[in-house]
Amino acid sequence: MTIEYAVIGKNNSDDLTDRYALKNDTLNASSLKHLAEMCAKDYNDHHDGWGAYWPIDIVIFSEGRSIGVFRVEQEYNPTFTASCQKG
Repeated sequence: MTIEYAVIGKNNSDDLTDRYALKNDTLNASSLKHLAEMCAKDYNDHHDGWGAYWPIDIVIFSEGRSIGVFRVEQEYNPTFTASCQKG
């Protein structure tokens, strides 16, 4: 099964030709919502999505046919690390 996705905003919503493919080994989604989250993670990690303005709208394609449009939020969980400079 071929799964691709397009990010609305990077594309004209009438012509979603700029698509990204998910690798087959990652296709263990339990629902379309989970699949949309996997696409968002792939976009963030591999296609400069970290610089995008979230939320984003993603169109998911299976075998070239649109199967849904999803708005995906990005949760931000900051981590802080301290080091002693003077004690």
